[in-house]
Amino acid sequence: MDGDVALDGNGQLRLDAELLRRFDYYLSLSGEFSPAEIRRLLEGDLREQHGNAIADAALDTFDRYIGLRQALENSSLPDDPAARLAALRELQ
Repeated sequence: MDGDVALDGNGQLRLDAELLRRFDYYLSLSGEFSPAEIRRLLEGDLREQHGNAIADAALDTFDRYIGLRQALENSSLPDDPAARLAALRELQ
């Protein structure tokens, strides 16, 4: 399984590239499973390995990540990298 769910020094979910890799691992199951089924698979994994508090935080982040990906798919970003970065910041 790709990616990792890590905690910071305070025991809180660390938002990093490894967490996104874990999300993308589950999203690669699209076509085999519905979006709701993918979320349930991720949820089961998170709750089993990390407990409810971390799972809830990760699922909230996953939902926001999905929203951002959908917004990007539905937007027309400019070709200029600086303008693209500004547009992405507005989406957050």
